[in-house]
Amino acid sequence: MRLINIALANLKVRKIKYMFLMLGMLIGTATIVALFSITDAMESELKEHFDRVGTRVIITQDQERFSLSYRGITVAEDIGKEPDLFPAQKLAFLSDLPSWDQVETTAPKLVASGTTAEGDALLVLGIDFAEEINVKNYWQVTGAYPNSENQALLGVQLAQRLELEVGDTLVIFDEEFHVTGILDELGTQEDFLLYLSLEKLQKLTGNEGLLSMAEVVIPGSQGAETADFLVNELRQKDIGLAGTRVQDAAEGRRVIVEHFARIAFMVTVVIIVIGSLIMGTTMMSSVKERTWEIGIFRAYGFRKKHIMSIIFYEAGILSAMAGAGGYFIGMMLAVFAAPVIADIQGNISWNPFVGLWVLVLTVMVGVMASIYPAVRAANLDPVKALNYL
Repeated sequence: MRLINIALANLKVRKIKYMFLMLGMLIGTATIVALFSITDAMESELKEHFDRVGTRVIITQDQERFSLSYRGITVAEDIGKEPDLFPAQKLAFLSDLPSWDQVETTAPKLVASGTTAEGDALLVLGIDFAEEINVKNYWQVTGAYPNSENQALLGVQLAQRLELEVGDTLVIFDEEFHVTGILDELGTQEDFLLYLSLEKLQKLTGNEGLLSMAEVVIPGSQGAETADFLVNELRQKDIGLAGTRVQDAAEGRRVIVEHFARIAFMVTVVIIVIGSLIMGTTMMSSVKERTWEIGIFRAYGFRKKHIMSIIFYEAGILSAMAGAGGYFIGMMLAVFAAPVIADIQGNISWNPFVGLWVLVLTVMVGVMASIYPAVRAANLDPVKALNYL
C-alpha cells in the first residue's frame, strides 16, 4: 500500500478534526494573502503616482522667518512684511548641484496679493503656463489655459466666490483680464488662486525679473530621496536659496502604506506561529490516538521513515488544501476590502506565481510544524504501542 493512500485514509477517518484544522489554516492564509495584496496594491498605486507626478521641491529665498500658505509662500494684506524675492538668474547656479541632473522641470512663480475692482482681496500666482502644466500634469481645466498676457485662469473656489465663468472678465491691478479657464476642484490651496502670466504679474507689481519661488519636479518613485539630497545641497551651498520638499497627500499616504506593511508583516508572523502551534498540537494528538495503529505498522515492517512520511503526507495535504483555498478567498477578500480599507479601485492583481508561493509556504509551515509529532510517532516502541490495542 502506498504511503500517501494511508495518509488519505487517515484524513477520511478523522475528517471532522482535520476539517477544523484546515479551516483554521485557511482563514489564516486568507488573512495573510488579503493583507499583502492590499499592501501591494497600495504600493503600486503610489509608484504610479510618483512616476506620473514625481516629487516636488520648492526653491525659495533663504530667510530665517517664513510664513506658509501656498507651497511655502504667503502674501496677504494683514502681513507686515512680504516674503523675500530673489532674481530669476539665481536658478542658473543650481545647475552646479549634483542632484540637479535628476530635475525634470522647473516652474518659476511669483506670488502677490491683489484686489478686484469690486474690492475682493485675492491671492495671485504668476506662472509660466507651459512649465506649470508640465509640473501639474494632474490639472483638469474647464475651458482653456491662457495663451496671452491679458488672460487668466481661476481656481474653482475663487471662481465661485467671485461668481465668474469662462468668458467673463476680471479687473485687477487696474487691468482687465479675460477668464479662459477654471481649474477643476483639487481640494487644495490651488482652488482659491488667480493665475496670471508670470511676466505680466512681474510688470504689474514692479518685480521684473524677480521670483517668489520655483517649483522643481524630480520624476520616479525614488524622487523623494533625490529631493532630500537636493535640499541638503542647497543648505550647504551658499547661494542664498533654500529648498523644501513638498509634503503632499501622496507623501502622507506613503507613510500610511509603510505602517500598513509593517502591521501586515507582524500579523503574518503571528498567524504563522499560531498556525504552526495548532498544526503541531493537532498532529501530536492524532499520533497519540493512533499509537496502536503505528505499532501495527511497525510490526508489519514499516520503518521509521515510513511512519514519518505518513505524518508529513497528512500535514502536506491539509496545508496544500488550506493554502489553495486561502489564496482564492484572500484575493476575493482583498478585492472587496481594498476600496473600503485603502480606497483602491481595480488594482488587485491575481498573480499565479503568488498563488504558487502561498501554496509552497503553507505546505512548508505545515510540514515543519509536524516534524516533532512525526519523530515521536517514528520512535514509538512497537511492543508498547501494541499494548494500546
